[in-house]
Amino acid sequence: MMKVFRRGALAVMAMIAVLLVGASPSFAATSMWYQSQSTTSPTLYQTNLLYRTADFTYPGSTPAAAAVTSIDWQWRMIYAVPSGTTLRVWLCAGSTDNYCTRVNVDSPQYSSGSGNTTAFLNYSARTNFHYSLALVASTTYVLPSPYYPSSFYSVQVNYSY
Repeated sequence: MMKVFRRGALAVMAMIAVLLVGASPSFAATSMWYQSQSTTSPTLYQTNLLYRTADFTYPGSTPAAAAVTSIDWQWRMIYAVPSGTTLRVWLCAGSTDNYCTRVNVDSPQYSSGSGNTTAFLNYSARTNFHYSLALVASTTYVLPSPYYPSSFYSVQVNYSY
């Protein structure tokens, strides 16, 4: 009787061990997509007006269940910020400017920037992104030629699934 109990107990413990190994946590796969735009668009012609880049569109190979973990961003203008103005730059999710995060500091010195944000944590990695920009000034006026053209924009959307 004791031998049967031991064999049964060993069999139960072996099944529990198999179940525990099978229930060990699985690690999510990670990947990313990257796009860049070398362009003079948008060119900012006026102060206190919001401008936007073309969309950075996710590739069709992005898994449907992929969630954003972070976004690496970079932007650059051709010239220094015009005197008496402050450049503001936002990275935005989707086709509107409703979900944006600032990706620069208020300083007339900076006409480029790069960094990383988790502001869109857990957004679908199948979200399109764009930049919105404005030259803020105390009054609204048209900038003198050559205006204020863009130079480069990029996003790298890091995700897990």
